[in-house]
Formats: sequence, C-alpha cells, structure tokens
Amino acid sequence: MKQWVYVLICSFITFGCSPSQPSDQAPSMFDELDLINTKMNEILLRDLDNYSADERKHIICEEYTQIYKHEYMPIVLKNSKPEDRQYNEKKLLAELNETYTNYRNDYQIRCD
Repeated sequence: MKQWVYVLICSFITFGCSPSQPSDQAPSMFDELDLINTKMNEILLRDLDNYSADERKHIICEEYTQIYKHEYMPIVLKNSKPEDRQYNEKKLLAELNETYTNYRNDYQIRCD
C-alpha cells in the first residue's frame, strides 16, 4: 500500500506539475487585425496639435501608411474571398485616401 501511495505521489509530482506545452497554433486573422488596428489607432489618436507640420506629415503619410499598406492590407486581401467585393485592393486604397483627405482638411497634410 505504501508503495502505491509513493508511486501516485511521484506520478502526480512528475506529470501533474509539469508546465503546459506551448501552443503551436498561429494567431488568428482576427487577432492579427486587432493588433494592427491597435497600432493604427495609436497613430491616429495622437494629439497632432502638439506636433510640427513635418512631424504630422511623417506620422500620417509614413508611419500610418506603412502599417496600412504593409500589414493591414495583405492580411485583409489574403483572407477575403475573391467573390467578396467588400475588400479588394482598390477599395482598401480608397479608404486610405479617405484618411488622407480627412487629415488634409484638418491639418493641411498632403501625402504625395
């Protein structure tokens, strides 16, 4: 009986307390988009009044555009179905242009 208790305790210590295996599952598209949207929002929600005109242009025309074109768009395009007309390159670029228009009107920022 003592041997069984000893074996059970050793088994519990060995297997019951072992660290869990890391998940090999890649983050879902929605997790990736959430992270990217957070980055884009952090850029857009800055108080641009506290920045010079050159800094504002850099923030919107370079930082935001870099994330949008090289992180956000590829994931959306990769995961949208060909028959899904809501997301295509032309429409996504039109959304980006709309962002530029808003900032051009508010801060006289012109992205070339």
